[in-house]
Amino acid sequence: MKRLVVLAIAFMLVQPMMTHAQREVVDELAKKDIVLQAEERNGMYEDFHLQVNGHVYSFPDWQAVKTLSKQPVLKEVDLNGDGTKELVVLLPQKVAKGVFVNEAKVVTVTKPVSELLVYDARTILLKEVKYYMDDSAFHVQLNDKDVLKLKGNSEAPILSTDSFVSYDVNDNGLMATLYLEDVAGKKLGSFHVEYKKMNKQAVEPTELVFLQK
Repeated sequence: MKRLVVLAIAFMLVQPMMTHAQREVVDELAKKDIVLQAEERNGMYEDFHLQVNGHVYSFPDWQAVKTLSKQPVLKEVDLNGDGTKELVVLLPQKVAKGVFVNEAKVVTVTKPVSELLVYDARTILLKEVKYYMDDSAFHVQLNDKDVLKLKGNSEAPILSTDSFVSYDVNDNGLMATLYLEDVAGKKLGSFHVEYKKMNKQAVEPTELVFLQK
């Protein structure tokens, strides 16, 4: 009997060592009592938790690379102009010399707290950006309208879907930026996808813009 008691005490003493790795705070909105936490595993942030006014919400599918130059960022913005700000979490996916790709996660803070789908800017632009060639130049179209004319080019330019995809928050809402490059890697301009519309399930793009370099 004494042996059983000793074993039971020993099990209780080592039990805390079997818990999950401690999450670290990666960003916060201190004045709003909103904290973003994650576990670090093999150079990645995983198993994110979002603490909002003392309540903790789990997002086990979120991931981000852990680097000194680019950290996950927590921001807030009113995406649909209703006076209530949504949370936007920006998660770096690729960070290297000349390469940056991140993802945007949008979470509503009104009850029930929920994550909204963000339509992928790469998918949108691959559908809406088109190319054609006439006798003298390559033409780039957005929404079936010419936005760039490239004289002397024999090959279509390339969208930076694998090398540069940057979501960020500004006064206009959520925006994604991709570069347009020639085959040699020279930047010709940038496409911007603005998100200012949302419903109960998703955040939708509202405007596509091309800015020539």
